[in-house]
Amino acid sequence: MNGDITFASGKSLLVNAETFNTAANADLTTSGAGAISISADSVSLNATSTLVSAGTVTLKQSTNGTTIDLGSIAGPTNGKLELSDAELDRVTAGTINIGDTNSGAIAFSADITRAANTNINLTTGSGNNIAFGTFSLNAGSGGDVILTTSGSGAMTTGDTSGIDVTGGKLTLFAGAGSAVLRCEPKSPTRKRSADRAACT
Repeated sequence: MNGDITFASGKSLLVNAETFNTAANADLTTSGAGAISISADSVSLNATSTLVSAGTVTLKQSTNGTTIDLGSIAGPTNGKLELSDAELDRVTAGTINIGDTNSGAIAFSADITRAANTNINLTTGSGNNIAFGTFSLNAGSGGDVILTTSGSGAMTTGDTSGIDVTGGKLTLFAGAGSAVLRCEPKSPTRKRSADRAACT
């Protein structure tokens, strides 16, 4: 995307491509019920560009099974959709959806922190984990977080002291895999294998 695009109120943008790149000072804006949905195996948002939606922005792979790396600043890597914290800071929306039921695993390689309260939904395909490692997701005290795995997919952490997830309302849709995270607040809404979904 090489220039500014502003859609009429209620109009949405749906992109399905191998790569999605924004040039310097290129701003993409929807309003009203308009949403932005980007399906690409490689996404690069220039430091002076923005994606703005009053509703929802969705960022997901175009090839089923592609893994998603949240926090990576390494640049395009084959077979991996990389989204850095700085790039996500250029996305303004009431809700940001990352991944879908066809995504590979989601792994964190840096902390993801929202400057403003934002609802965040992370979703993987069946059998794929959401792995925080020693990093965290902070949606703000008023931003709701929904984490969804299925099949044998688990939610994992490598942190023994810090907080993995901070948000307003936390909802864990755990598959057969376990989901034991360090959260704030510590009492999430737990769905499906609720005995395996817990915050400490």
